[in-house]
Amino acid sequence: MGLFLRHRSKAMSDRTTSSKQGSPGCLIAFGLVFGGFGSIFVVLFFVLPLLRALDANNWVEVPCTILESRLGESRDDDGTTYRVEVRYEYRFRAGDLESDPTAPRFESERYDFFEGIYSSGAEAKQAEVQRLAPGTHTTCRVDPTAPDQAVLIAGFPDGLWFMLFTLLFPLVGFLMVVGGIVGLIRRRRQKAGQIGLSEGAPTSNEPSVPDEGVGPIELQPARGRLAKLVFIGIFAFIWNAFVWSIILFAIMPDVLKGSWEAWFPLLFLSIFALIGLILIGVFIHQLLALTNPRLRLIVNRRVLRPGDLLELEWECSGNPSRLTSLSIAFEGRESATYTRGTDTTTETHVFERTTLATLDDAVAILGGRVKVQLSVDTVPTFIASHNKIEWTLIVRGVIPRWPDISDDYPITILPPRTTP
Repeated sequence: MGLFLRHRSKAMSDRTTSSKQGSPGCLIAFGLVFGGFGSIFVVLFFVLPLLRALDANNWVEVPCTILESRLGESRDDDGTTYRVEVRYEYRFRAGDLESDPTAPRFESERYDFFEGIYSSGAEAKQAEVQRLAPGTHTTCRVDPTAPDQAVLIAGFPDGLWFMLFTLLFPLVGFLMVVGGIVGLIRRRRQKAGQIGLSEGAPTSNEPSVPDEGVGPIELQPARGRLAKLVFIGIFAFIWNAFVWSIILFAIMPDVLKGSWEAWFPLLFLSIFALIGLILIGVFIHQLLALTNPRLRLIVNRRVLRPGDLLELEWECSGNPSRLTSLSIAFEGRESATYTRGTDTTTETHVFERTTLATLDDAVAILGGRVKVQLSVDTVPTFIASHNKIEWTLIVRGVIPRWPDISDDYPITILPPRTTP
């Protein structure tokens, strides 16, 4: 009980300020706003340039003449960025197969489909400006359905794949929304007594507590296997799409051309690519875990108090013969979060663990029942922003050459009943 005692005063402070904590609804709202603006960034800086570049494959290539070219600069507190600024003329008439000097004349200032976004790389852009000196004859692509729309450099703009980082914004927003929804579900379960709260010692005027009606009550795991799979899958997809797109489309072409300078970013990104492969492995591991046998845990009461009798019954769905061993334990954990300088640290300690069943026989794993009497000095469940005491039924199963079973089922223990 060291952590809890050391930070008891902090927990008491948390009790008085818990009403000021952000609600799941606020997290959902903020996630929707953050993700919404992030989605706008994705559309503006990645999706639209990509679609325009793809659509330009059907545009008509015509001769053009450069009228003006210069290196545009944008200065701010973060430094100076650049872009190629150019103006050119061309003639086009729908249906003409060759350049016609009598065709209508048009002008355009579109260099590529990044629409004039400033970026680093002054030397490369200055070299491009010199290549496109006024009077230079080159070619551009014209939209046959709208002849006033043209682009000098068709195809995917340089650096387009770096814009994949904008996908992180809607991803973070999505995770905020998911976190808020999970918080709402937990809050509703708390009110229903499935995940109870007990903040501090009881008083003579004990507040309303969750329904303590007699079961049977089926427990739900703290984190479902499918939810884990979806979260890991989305994160792994975004991570790998971002990293591998940069490697394949922005770096590898220069490597294949023999540019030794391109090896430095390639070696740097290879670390992130390795992490992406590990994430894929974690996703596959979790996918295989979906097929594991599941334990259905049923208890005699929705919530317990010190000294109560816990009656646990389990039923195994699936093939229990796949398991070489199965264990069920009742575990108490305490955690404390505190700040050391600029670092926030969370320490977790298992202060009590009682093994309820250790099974290695398929018949016993298939179903059974066990009882345990809680001690009269059992510490109640306690959840605050910096301190927690939680009780959990731990289910661990060993499956040879396959992901093992690892499920946790929260149990709520209320303070002792007060006597009038």
